[in-house]
Amino acid sequence: MNADERGSRTGQCATALFLLFVASLGASEVWTRWGSIETSGTDFAFRIREASREWTIDPSPLLPKDCGQMCEYRYSHIIAWDEQYRRIYFAIAVGPSWDKPWGIYNYSLTTHRFTRFADTDAAYFQFGAVSDSGRYLAYLKMHHQSAAGPCRSQTDIEIVDLWNRRIGNPAVSLDGSTECVIVVILKWSSRSELEYGYRSNGAEIPGGLFSGRINLGSVVFH
Repeated sequence: MNADERGSRTGQCATALFLLFVASLGASEVWTRWGSIETSGTDFAFRIREASREWTIDPSPLLPKDCGQMCEYRYSHIIAWDEQYRRIYFAIAVGPSWDKPWGIYNYSLTTHRFTRFADTDAAYFQFGAVSDSGRYLAYLKMHHQSAAGPCRSQTDIEIVDLWNRRIGNPAVSLDGSTECVIVVILKWSSRSELEYGYRSNGAEIPGGLFSGRINLGSVVFH
């Protein structure tokens, strides 16, 4: 085999490996199910798939126009899907810090428009739930915790009044445990009541999952 043949063979091998790498990226794409839709994405843009239809949602136009180099650190996080009104709720943020300011938005699959609702601070969001009326969005905010530091409970539930664009920070009762705990379930049991479930943020609490309720009448929105 002469030098030209060796070079050609090397180039073919490199091309084959590259195509295999690209194929593996496509195969490893993770889709998350939210009712009738699935979502997948990078650190910022995300895709929505429903049956044979698919949308790519790029929140870039929502970024501050004067964020400069801070826009290099940009993040989006899907919070909840409103099946009834076909709206996906998400948050976007810019900045390299652990806990950072986020803007809360939705994207309508009916009108294909973005709507902004509120601002909040968090490291990221664990999950959320929209009330049956479509008026309230509840979610769990996660905050930075040093690996070398003491365990930090993750119970920061926030509720957004989407109609009036106000935020409420309800008190969370942890009667079931005095340990470091994390909320793992949020569910609207009625138009005015939110249920939450929590457990130990380390070893399992004997007896399993504990629960509590938040009545909207006790929440102060601002």
